[in-house]
Amino acid sequence: MRKLTKGISLLLCAAFVFMLAACVNPTPAPETTQTTSAPAGTDATEPAANPITGLKEKITITVLTQKEATELEPFENMEVFKIMEERTNIAVKFDQPAKTNFAERYSIVMASKELPDVITVMPIGDVPKYASAKTIIEMTDIIDKEMPNLSRYMAEFPDIKAGIRGLDGKIYSIPTKVYDYTEWNNPIIVRGDWLEKLKIDMPKNIDDVYNMWMAIKNGDPNGNKEKDEIPYTARDAKERIRSFLTAFGVKDGFYNDPATNKIKFGVLEPGYKQGIEWLRKCHDDGLIDPDLPSASEATLQAKVAQDIAGSWRGGMRGNFATYQSTFEDKIPGFKVVGVPTIESVNGKHLHHARPKNMEGTRTVITTASKYPTEIARWMDYAFSDEGNILFNFGIENETFVMKDGKPVFSDAIANDPEGRSPFIMQTTFSPISGVGFPCVYYSEAVNQLENQEVVAVRNAMDKYRQDTLDFVLPDLPFTNEDNAQIRSIMGEVNTYVDETLASFIFGGESFSKWDEFVANVKKMDVEKLIDVYQKAYDNYKK
Repeated sequence: MRKLTKGISLLLCAAFVFMLAACVNPTPAPETTQTTSAPAGTDATEPAANPITGLKEKITITVLTQKEATELEPFENMEVFKIMEERTNIAVKFDQPAKTNFAERYSIVMASKELPDVITVMPIGDVPKYASAKTIIEMTDIIDKEMPNLSRYMAEFPDIKAGIRGLDGKIYSIPTKVYDYTEWNNPIIVRGDWLEKLKIDMPKNIDDVYNMWMAIKNGDPNGNKEKDEIPYTARDAKERIRSFLTAFGVKDGFYNDPATNKIKFGVLEPGYKQGIEWLRKCHDDGLIDPDLPSASEATLQAKVAQDIAGSWRGGMRGNFATYQSTFEDKIPGFKVVGVPTIESVNGKHLHHARPKNMEGTRTVITTASKYPTEIARWMDYAFSDEGNILFNFGIENETFVMKDGKPVFSDAIANDPEGRSPFIMQTTFSPISGVGFPCVYYSEAVNQLENQEVVAVRNAMDKYRQDTLDFVLPDLPFTNEDNAQIRSIMGEVNTYVDETLASFIFGGESFSKWDEFVANVKKMDVEKLIDVYQKAYDNYKK
């Protein structure tokens, strides 16, 4: 990696142009970026081509994106984009509504005749729709020829290329964020200090989980001599509770059966009933928060703050790391730990959410753009070694310093005097912590900022990574017709399943009605979608 400085100017010296091109890209830059001198007979004062984009003059492009609630600054104020402008000759006019308003703004823009050059958070299901309508460009060749840095990650992590390739074998988008490590989320999070007090080992299977919860219920780990502990709570009564079904070899929705490589729908499988029966027993035994049907992020945090929540599922950085930093000074001895993926009945270690090397939204170039090649090179810079440092660490001697040849966050980021987390502080200069711009979440930076307990559980979960990859489906590309059929059928199915399962788990519904429940799901034509998912998954695996 080359040492960064703020505001690097592009010189007209041939030796510097070759040096910068070599540092930015792992393979030689496209020929259009290698102009080194004015040909004979031309004006010697003519600007040299920018070594990254090939542009001789600055252009301005428009980008539709979104602003995350956690981002302290809009993109137009972020230093990385000012430096990107200096280095690439491309200025950006951002259209950046708040994330909560993005869907409305996106719909208006896509229905208009005034398309931006780039959209960075297009839903994956919309890519084939707008590709067939020729609203967005095909990017297969442009990635091969103009995006060597992104191509490097696609080669290293095959899931990336498989995930962005359409059913026709062509590519119309790039991932909005790439991870150069495996990103996991939503482990079981437990009060580690309570486990120590109760002398309980980390659970390894579903029976251990039940026994842990029972010990929390009866052992008074908060020491107030009241039986007020809630062994398990969450922020919803759907994913965060039904995630335990993986211990029975099944999961919500569609998944792949690793033994047969056949797609299955959870509700229709025997193991699903066994898992719901187990959850019902936990509820009846007082191990699951009875308020889960009306739970929210606020109610979860309130119960953790009251020192009564024993375990929950949640985000690695939010419900894990942030809770640790928030409550360690307020609750004596407070410590949270993550449970590595427990063993299921089939001997596999199955997590309910797929580990990922990229985010689900996509970045596209619209057919309205006059500069698709230059924009591709501009975006590819963010995937380069130099771009990695810029987007993750920011500005040398301001947000990071070099130590022993490696970037290290400065105190301004790592130890904010106002107590804001390093991940939040990154948003003062970069969009890296959100999903608003295509770039790489760099492990070198993440490991410096991350709670070390988070790093430990992520590494432990990674040990059984392949089990989950073979089980949980990736984001699959579907035809427009298939997407329409999925939306039509699953809207009704999901509503019925959610309501009925809540009755089985929390409402005392008799399991004598289970067969009737399954029969009703089948009547909604969900089995037709198994073939749709199978076709898409087979294409993904090619």
